[in-house]
Amino acid sequence: MARSIPDLLRERVAATPDAEALRHRVDGSWTSLTWKEVGDRVRAHALGFRQLGVKDGARVAIMAQTSVEWILADLAVLAAGGVTTTIYPSGTAEEAAHVIRDSGSVLVVADADLVAKAGDVRVLTTDDLPTSELGDYDAMVDELSPEHLATLIYTSGTTGVPKGVELTHDNWLYTAEAVVELGVLQPDDLHFLWLPMSHAFGKVLQIAMIATGLATAVDGSADRIADNLKELRPTIVAGAPRVFEKIRSRVVAAMRAEGGVKEKLFNWALTVAEHPEWTLRRKIADKLVFSKLRDRVGGRIKYFISGSAPLSAEVGRFFGGAGITILEGYGLTESSAASFINRPGEHVFGTVGKPLPGTEVRIAADGEVLIGGAGSCAATTTCPTRPRPRWTTAGCAPATSASWTRVAGCASPTARRS
Repeated sequence: MARSIPDLLRERVAATPDAEALRHRVDGSWTSLTWKEVGDRVRAHALGFRQLGVKDGARVAIMAQTSVEWILADLAVLAAGGVTTTIYPSGTAEEAAHVIRDSGSVLVVADADLVAKAGDVRVLTTDDLPTSELGDYDAMVDELSPEHLATLIYTSGTTGVPKGVELTHDNWLYTAEAVVELGVLQPDDLHFLWLPMSHAFGKVLQIAMIATGLATAVDGSADRIADNLKELRPTIVAGAPRVFEKIRSRVVAAMRAEGGVKEKLFNWALTVAEHPEWTLRRKIADKLVFSKLRDRVGGRIKYFISGSAPLSAEVGRFFGGAGITILEGYGLTESSAASFINRPGEHVFGTVGKPLPGTEVRIAADGEVLIGGAGSCAATTTCPTRPRPRWTTAGCAPATSASWTRVAGCASPTARRS
């Protein structure tokens, strides 16, 4: 069993060296890396970071758009014995300065157009990561233990000064193993990753892809999501609800603009989708309407995965009627991103499903949800000496402004009353 994230990568490389690991654009065309190639690049970059003094928990901040280079830098820093600190690339220079100062980062890895935000700290660009052949890579990885700090992810600061949530290798390994156990991700899937890697949602997907061994196409441009879906034809895509809401809104707006027979046919299909017993009419609606909607998102989607904010039941039903399942989940940065998720074949619209395997849940006397388990963070930078909490509060999570109720064994976010 892997003892750290780099150890998990090492196991993956040994198990499926020639399988596709990552796909990214190079000069406008998609290019693939095998797991062996990923392992070799991480090894070279890790030795390069070690030559720069990254070891023994040294903090390295990454301020960049989601890319293969982001992932390679992160894995290399961890293998060198460092700790990755994430900075939102869309944030201000003042926000970046706070994270760099508060985390004690000694290096910043940044996209070339973001270097100016880094201030006086030494900066490396994502297209010029350090490399070296000097040193014993396997010995560095062997030095890491599950309890070693891996990541500092800073909260948005909506409830005060942003604080760094300290997450260990064990936190991420537990969450990845739990996701794999659910069977949502399979080795033959093609996963499209566009989510910000500075967010816990993106990070847990990165670890889960290593644990599963599936191929992941990476492009952090939100403007290219629609085009990438058609071009890549992925089977798994995760996103915030706003992405799915936009897709639905554009489809509905297009049908209204068409008017006439097309609009009537579309509305008829939506009505038919609400009646699973109308077998023949559903087949007709699927052929004439819903198959075209599936083609707009590539035609091969097995699951969309929604998190970071509540997904409206209306949007979930819209996609469900079209034969596209959205599995909504919920988690906190403090719980390593994933705590609840709907299961395939068991999803309930308007809920975030059941707890992940190994996650414990209690309902406090005031109705607040308490989450316990190996995913709970070790500490925060505002309270660095606190031992890992047995229970993490979820009921008043600032990311969703939600309280929680129980619905048929699933957690359901409901608007908090003032």
